[in-house]
Amino acid sequence: MTNYPRKHQTSCFHQTRMDSKHLPEKDHVRIVLLGKTGVGKSSAGNIILWRKAFHTDVSPSVTTKCQKAITEFNGQTLAIVETPGLFNTAKGLREVRTEITDCITWISPGPHVFLLVLRLGTFSRQDKKCLETFQKVFKDAKCYMIVLFTYGDQCEQGCDAFIKRHKDLKRFMEESCEAHHVFNNRAEDECQVNGLLQKINHTVQNNGGSCYSNKLIREIEPVFQEVMQRPEVKSASDPEHAATEYLEGWICKGLDTVVKKVPGLGDFLKKVEEVAYKCMPPEAFQSQ
Repeated sequence: MTNYPRKHQTSCFHQTRMDSKHLPEKDHVRIVLLGKTGVGKSSAGNIILWRKAFHTDVSPSVTTKCQKAITEFNGQTLAIVETPGLFNTAKGLREVRTEITDCITWISPGPHVFLLVLRLGTFSRQDKKCLETFQKVFKDAKCYMIVLFTYGDQCEQGCDAFIKRHKDLKRFMEESCEAHHVFNNRAEDECQVNGLLQKINHTVQNNGGSCYSNKLIREIEPVFQEVMQRPEVKSASDPEHAATEYLEGWICKGLDTVVKKVPGLGDFLKKVEEVAYKCMPPEAFQSQ
C-alpha cells in the first residue's frame, strides 16, 4: 500500500465527520492497529494518515516498537498507534512483556477503536492464534472492534465469502467484532478510507464517546503519571517516549529487581507478565 490518497482531490472522503458532541473538542480519537507481522498494519495506518508516518520496509523486523502518529480531520484529532507484531510467536517473554507495556502506555487511558488487521485471502493457524490471543488480552472489546482486511485487490473471492469459508474467523467476527472493512492494496481510492472512517465514527458514537478499558490499562495510568513526573522524563524533548524508555529499562533489569526497588511498578509488571504468557504459544515454554 504505497499510493496514498491525494488530499487536494474532492471526494466522498470529506463527507465523513467525527461528531464532536460525543468527545471533548481537544480529545483524541485513539485508534490502535493490531495484528501479526506482515499483514499491512503500517501501510493501512499511512493510508488513513495521508502520509508515510509508519515504516513499510519489507524486512523480518518491520515494526519493532510501538509508533504513534497524529492527524487532524474535520476538527477532530485522530491518534493512531501502530503496535509491533504483538502476536508474533517468535518472541521471548521479555520482548512480549516490553511490547505489552509500550502498547498500554501509548493507548492509555484506552482506545476508542481497535483495528485488527488481517490479510484477505489467507487464514493460517497463526491467524487463528492471533484472534484467540486478542480475545484473551482484550476481553469484552466487541463494541470497540473493527477488523480491517488488507490486500483486497489480490483476493479473487469476496470478503463475505472468505469469512464464511473459515469457521474460526466467522466465529470471531460474530463474537468479537463490531464491523469489518476492506482496503485495496494499490488503488488510490479515497472512498475506501472514507468508508472506514464512517465505521470508526459510528463505533465511537455507539459507545457514547467512551474508550475501551480493562484492569491492566487502568493500573498503568498512575504508574505512568508517576514516571512522567521524574525530572529526566519531564525535561526530555518527548516526555512520552522518555517515559516508555524508562519503563523498558526497568523491565530489562528483571522482575525480581523491579519488585524490590519499585514496588508499584513491580506489581504492574507482574500483571503484564500474566498477559504476556497468554500471548505466547505453548511451544515457547518447551525450551524454558
